[in-house]
Amino acid sequence: MRKVPNDMVTTLLRCLPVILENVDASKGSTKLLNAIRLTKKEITKLQK
Repeated sequence: MRKVPNDMVTTLLRCLPVILENVDASKGSTKLLNAIRLTKKEITKLQK
């Protein structure tokens, strides 16, 4: 596994929720909806 710098992780934790909220999931496929759901789940794990 590659090491990721802390500043990149904090930037992703700050920006990804905003991006995911603005994705138009109503027209998306089930793969898109599943990817959003899994990403939100991982974000909560990383924030802890």
